[in-house]
Amino acid sequence: MVLYFSATGNTEFIAQEIARRLDDVCINLLDRVKTDDHSELHSDKPFIICAPVYVCEMPRFMSKYLKNQIFTGHKDIYFIFTSGGYCGISGQLAKSMFRKKKMNYRGHAEFKMPRNYAANDSYPMLEKSEVENRILKSYEKLTSVVADIKAGKKLTARHIFLFETIITVPFNPVWCKYKLLAKDFYSTDKGHRIRNYYTK
Repeated sequence: MVLYFSATGNTEFIAQEIARRLDDVCINLLDRVKTDDHSELHSDKPFIICAPVYVCEMPRFMSKYLKNQIFTGHKDIYFIFTSGGYCGISGQLAKSMFRKKKMNYRGHAEFKMPRNYAANDSYPMLEKSEVENRILKSYEKLTSVVADIKAGKKLTARHIFLFETIITVPFNPVWCKYKLLAKDFYSTDKGHRIRNYYTK
């Protein structure tokens, strides 16, 4: 079973492609998260959770949701992370979370996708050529990742050093609170409004 949350489509693309290649079920968790639905999720195949990375971690609301979610059936779980550059300690946090659930953490894979967070100008957009390059490389990487999952192998990613964890754990909530904002995006009865950061 492939489970995912995707804000802008990067993670959805990866999740749906993995599910298609594995001939597996693919479920968007958004509605379950919004309604705080923790009803049992059962799978006879390994669970594969796909998530974006916000400031070196999974979205905090998603981590909170997964901690309280009930998983039954297969005990193996894989994680797939998408980011604009660096997945940080996401894998370590996922590993710790699911070991506490008595599940078999089978590693994670990282996909470097186009950066598309336009809510503030701290994250400049990429040139078209770089966007296309990242999508192509991610699509090619899917082949080896899916093959490893089919074979029951562990997914491997680069080693995370202790200092990265020490820096990220206190830094993430502060950055998310004060910098990862979307206050310039809002909706009215007349439609959506967005501040244009590129005409300053």
